[in-house]
Amino acid sequence: MAQLMFARRIQELCRSEVVVFGHKLPEWSLQADLRGTAQRSNLSVGSNLTRADYLAAMINRCRPPTIELDGVVLRVGNYGDIERYREMFPLKKEEGIQIGKDRILIHIRAGDVSVPSHGSYGPVPISYYQYLVSETKLTPVFIGETSQSPYMEALSREFPGAEFVGGASAFEDFQTIRRAQHIAVSVSSFSWLAAFLSTAETIHVPLAGLLDPRERPDADLLPLSDPRYRFHDVSARAWKNRYSDVLAHRADFKPMSVIDAKRLKGAAVRRTAVQSARIHLGLMRRMIFS
Repeated sequence: MAQLMFARRIQELCRSEVVVFGHKLPEWSLQADLRGTAQRSNLSVGSNLTRADYLAAMINRCRPPTIELDGVVLRVGNYGDIERYREMFPLKKEEGIQIGKDRILIHIRAGDVSVPSHGSYGPVPISYYQYLVSETKLTPVFIGETSQSPYMEALSREFPGAEFVGGASAFEDFQTIRRAQHIAVSVSSFSWLAAFLSTAETIHVPLAGLLDPRERPDADLLPLSDPRYRFHDVSARAWKNRYSDVLAHRADFKPMSVIDAKRLKGAAVRRTAVQSARIHLGLMRRMIFS
């Protein structure tokens, strides 16, 4: 979905005709078959640092026959107008589960990262959810990868009697998240995208792992100009010890202002400026000499 959104944005920005093909999303009835090996190219895009406007300007100038997207470019500024994507990926009235307005839907990212397997992912310490409930005064409802694990056992102990929903399919869970009025995303591109495409009143984002510009300055998943978003600082200690201390402490979490989040984002841009320039210059050279 994110790849197609990025491709559509390139299509929108280019002056000449751009055809998007090679995607297959049956849940949304979106499919365009590959055109064959004759169309393949040595030009590929997959870095999170790729900017849609720069890439479109290169395409307008060099007119390469084909560019392949070989990765998901996680950069919110590359997507453009959100309404076009809500139309592309509609939320139908019979899809997903309705969540009450007095509840906050909390997505749990566990599954393959319930044990140490990736530095930028993992379950958020459970005290974060206690902190969120205290901050929002909303009743928690959990959704996501809730199969049995030490983390889920601890979560159930800390939230006895809490409601768990979903699990029928990834698609249904995605649509349930989109349907909620108050959403707490996990460190997960799945829940991030569902929340982004929602019409929620509030979306709560923990600055940790993939979602933290301090740890992943290449990615940018902080929509600072979107008034729905609320940002929350996760201490470095709590994130580092997320497997050895699944609870952590409420003091490890605090609200982060948009101004402070903007500072972190600006620092990430400066840290990656040289790498970003090399990526775009490399793309330009390959377009010129291909």
